[in-house]
Amino acid sequence: MSPPRRHQAGQGVLEMLVALPVLALVAALAWQVVAVAWAGVRAEEAVRAAALDAAGPPGRPLRLERAASVPGPLGAGHRVVARAVVLP
Repeated sequence: MSPPRRHQAGQGVLEMLVALPVLALVAALAWQVVAVAWAGVRAEEAVRAAALDAAGPPGRPLRLERAASVPGPLGAGHRVVARAVVLP
């Protein structure tokens, strides 16, 4: 068996240098998906709590809306909105 050639070891380093930014991008996107999902859960909890606390006049549906901002640098300025209608 012959020893590995010098350019083969360099190819492994090059592949690693390409793979690291790709992995970092995938991790950042996955984190953003989690942040958006968490903001959605928070908005849904807020609108449910407001719907349970709401007492409107009988015979008229009550429409509620609550929003939660998306955390993190990629979600700056974005909001998730949840809506509910409370029927009499």
